[in-house]
Amino acid sequence: ALLSAFHGKAVTVDAVVRLPKEYAVEPTRKFPVLFKVWGYGGNYHELSGDTTPSRPLDSTAVIEVILDGNCALGHSTYANSANNGPWSDALITEFIPLLEKKFRTNGARLLTGHSSGGWSVLWLQTQYPKVFDGCWASSPDAVDCRNSENINIYEAENMFYDQAGSQRLASEVAGRFPWVTMKSNYQMENVVYRGEQMHSFDAVFSKKGSDGMPEGICNYSTGLIDTAVSSHWKNYD
Repeated sequence: ALLSAFHGKAVTVDAVVRLPKEYAVEPTRKFPVLFKVWGYGGNYHELSGDTTPSRPLDSTAVIEVILDGNCALGHSTYANSANNGPWSDALITEFIPLLEKKFRTNGARLLTGHSSGGWSVLWLQTQYPKVFDGCWASSPDAVDCRNSENINIYEAENMFYDQAGSQRLASEVAGRFPWVTMKSNYQMENVVYRGEQMHSFDAVFSKKGSDGMPEGICNYSTGLIDTAVSSHWKNYD
């Protein structure tokens, strides 16, 4: 309801629930919940029709809840944002109470995620320490904007070029062979636009612009960083 009210249309929080094999044979037992958040592009439909039970966490049977972070502008990261809306509030005040009403949970809530999902679970754990009891994150998006894509966005002037005028790398193969530059990343996203990864960061961390779209951390043609926008990113740093 919160997200639907924000966007003025029906919005859902999508997930897959996997029950442990013990769930059916121990009808009075309650279980901890392990929330998993996929990275950018992960889609809960990938598990449609999959009847595999949840895997135990070490030796503890858990209910797995695999959260789909997709939203209109990319990955919600389950953070409240001026552009994507109140995703944290929707998860914590609407989704989780409904989940715990429908399934036999014991009140323990754990988090794990990868990439943008890794950032999501770190955000949820640090912002809501009384809601969640533990967090494991792998390869999260930048958790410190002094090193966002290897760029200190508070001090650097340009996302595409360093002070020497060389193009900044976004990715390398085997840590040695240049593969993608930051400039080509943005150029690609301005051709294929759906809210890809760089724009997804803007949607989460930036204010809403006068045109109704997220303000960009940089000029998408020149790479020049907008300091007014980077200062707003500090709210998520």
